[in-house]
Amino acid sequence: MPFGLRNAPSTFQRMVNHVLQPVLHKCCECYLDDIVIYSSAFEQHYHNVQRVLKLLHQAGLTLKLEKCHFFKQKLEFLGYFISSEGIQPQESKIRAVQEFLTPKHPKQIHRFLGLCSWLKSFIPHFSDIAVPLYALTKKKQRWKWGRTEQNAFDRLKSCLTRAPVLALPTEESTLELYTDASDAGLGAELGQRLSDGTYQVLTYASRTLPPPERNYSTTEKECLALIWACE
Repeated sequence: MPFGLRNAPSTFQRMVNHVLQPVLHKCCECYLDDIVIYSSAFEQHYHNVQRVLKLLHQAGLTLKLEKCHFFKQKLEFLGYFISSEGIQPQESKIRAVQEFLTPKHPKQIHRFLGLCSWLKSFIPHFSDIAVPLYALTKKKQRWKWGRTEQNAFDRLKSCLTRAPVLALPTEESTLELYTDASDAGLGAELGQRLSDGTYQVLTYASRTLPPPERNYSTTEKECLALIWACE
């Protein structure tokens, strides 16, 4: 496929999805030319690799051997490290947030929030914490960097310092959903309870409340959080 065409990435993605359709989301995930094959046992993984390679061969697609990695226990995919233990952010992305200097103007705030947003599934109540920073990105908002803004900035950095490893869902576990609401936002935590009683976090989610929803009563906000999280 020629480089530079506007629709080239989406067209290529549709083609790969079509080729791998029999195994997609069953033992294989793909993003453009990055393909990940996963299994729970060695023998099954060997079979899955064969299936994927056969599908690619039948479609006339080839792979560069030096770019292939087989039977890895841990891999890097789309900015995350994935292993049997779960998913964790790439160290370089965490370091970029931790080393970010105190913003001096809105463009720097946008950049910082962009870095944090990539990792917000690891940060409980991300949107609630970031409210003072988002306020500074609004048009015609007067620049004011005080204690409130600095605390929000420091808290986001601190949350990523101790970012958890998000577990991978298992069929044997029981899912648990926890929600919360504040005056400024909604938060949710999805986890799983293993057969031995161990609790593992699968992901965090959050969003801010627009002005009309901020007028809701406490009970209405809590109900809204539950509905939003289930959706």
